[in-house]
Amino acid sequence: MQEVVEAHRAGTPTTRDVRDQTFEVVERGYRLLLGLRRPRHWVTLRPQAFEATLDSLQRTFDLVVADIEPDLEGEEETGSMDVEDRHLLARATASRATAVVVVGEPSMKGLHALVRTILDLLTFGVPGRRIVPVLNQAPRNPRERAELSTALGELATTSLGAGGTSLPSPVFLPRRKVDVSLRDGVPLPRPLPDLLVGAVGHVLDRMGTAASPSGPATPERVAPGSLRMFTSSREHTS
Repeated sequence: MQEVVEAHRAGTPTTRDVRDQTFEVVERGYRLLLGLRRPRHWVTLRPQAFEATLDSLQRTFDLVVADIEPDLEGEEETGSMDVEDRHLLARATASRATAVVVVGEPSMKGLHALVRTILDLLTFGVPGRRIVPVLNQAPRNPRERAELSTALGELATTSLGAGGTSLPSPVFLPRRKVDVSLRDGVPLPRPLPDLLVGAVGHVLDRMGTAASPSGPATPERVAPGSLRMFTSSREHTS
């Protein structure tokens, strides 16, 4: 990530240059761009260069999937530009995402954390219809799943108000040996990919693949001479 962002500070790399910075995962049919080497390396990123990097990634690939932390606080909430800069990756990505998948566990703590993260997204400006709640390692029993859906709906209504009613139904992912698949370099076990693709694809079809920025507007640099001085054509006499 750091090298790609740094390349956008001096110019606009070609799509081939961007692809060369990614690693092809043949078994799963995608290319992977690694994140920061260390969490502290966020200080090396510049907002304009990272926004340009997202633009290049979206031009290079048909679909861009980003794994981000749920840290969206900025200067408006904390009074600190350092905090906003530290959360640059999550804020910039969430602001232009067509669909945001929020993953939690099917437990009391997991449901609470899931709703809290959704509330942070809604406060940031992500519309509820773009958010896809996911419960990982969900039980197989239909009655237990119905109870989880009811509990999530009640928490969402209580915490989010009207915003909770626009959320899609949660996606239940059954227990599967994902770590084994990752270790062996084989495709993820079914039906996990199909369930996620179906839920996200529904949002993409409904919203359109081109997302309009939903977060705070990013300041743009004004080129010298691009703003003209306008004077009144009316002559003034004394």
